[in-house]
Amino acid sequence: MMKVLKFALLVAMIVIGYSMWKFQTTHDREIVEYGTVTAKSREGNAEVSARTRKIKQGPIEFFEVELPSKLWVDCHGDCQETLRRQAIDILRRHIEP
Repeated sequence: MMKVLKFALLVAMIVIGYSMWKFQTTHDREIVEYGTVTAKSREGNAEVSARTRKIKQGPIEFFEVELPSKLWVDCHGDCQETLRRQAIDILRRHIEP
């Protein structure tokens, strides 16, 4: 019984992986628009502004924010919160003992 479940899980993972790869290769990413966002620290007065962009890939639309390191990351629904976590909170953790 356990071997059947492991095999079924493996097959499911292969099918999902193939589907994701096929979607990525058949739908080009298109930048629809640019914008900006400003994130402020919840503690202290740190503040950072960054560019955002709206991406359309096939039927899917999502937003990305550009970190100070010039890396674009998915906003997961809230670009301001993503920027705060990725740019301000990470720096604070490295600076504070």
